[in-house]
Amino acid sequence: NQDFDTMWPCEPLFSPLVETMAELQLARFVKNHPEAISAVLLTVVRITMEFARKTQAVPQDDEDEEDETEKDYKDSETYHPMKSFVEISIESLSQEDQAALVAEELTSGLIEEWGGVVEGVHALDVLFG
Repeated sequence: NQDFDTMWPCEPLFSPLVETMAELQLARFVKNHPEAISAVLLTVVRITMEFARKTQAVPQDDEDEEDETEKDYKDSETYHPMKSFVEISIESLSQEDQAALVAEELTSGLIEEWGGVVEGVHALDVLFG
């Protein structure tokens, strides 16, 4: 009996990665072209490692520090509620939100990296069987 409670890679990378792989139809691609399995798996490992590296580099702040920073920012002469809503810096987001943004960035890179390959190979499969 296997334990399916553990997933890899962990959230917040897992869901956008699975969605992107489904959008690219990578499972069908490697089923039809098993020689590409290693390349696809290496890409997933690379993305996971890059995600871990980027999210571990994010400093963890105490909530007190965040409250003081927010107060100082709001007291400054440059505070404009609408402008700050549109132009949020990544440092002002929670660690979870920052990790989600990193995950989205990396998975969009997967589309750029594999989208053309999958489309091109599919076109060749249609032409040559």
